[in-house]
Amino acid sequence: MNPPHRKTSCGATASAGARTISSTGEHERHADVFPDAEAVATAGYTDQTESDLLSVLNESPLVGIPANEIPHLKKRQGSETFGSLQEALDAKLAEKKIRAAGRAFHLAS
Repeated sequence: MNPPHRKTSCGATASAGARTISSTGEHERHADVFPDAEAVATAGYTDQTESDLLSVLNESPLVGIPANEIPHLKKRQGSETFGSLQEALDAKLAEKKIRAAGRAFHLAS
């Protein structure tokens, strides 16, 4: 399951844990939302807090976005990145789909 994407003003595509993949299969850019600026730096990402343009103009392919200071949302995010939360949700949904398919096969037998 792919996360929803939106076009940014610079024409780049953004989503939770977004990756842009070149024709060679290498990751050109990876943007993710972290709990805070310290987590961005610890993960080796470039903080784009000063300007959204840094996510496109900066030489680093790793773009970190500190989460907004919204207490109830920061509590839900915890120490995870949006990308890791999306991966966990995708895995849970895939497992659920497999179980449902197994039940449907069992009922059809």
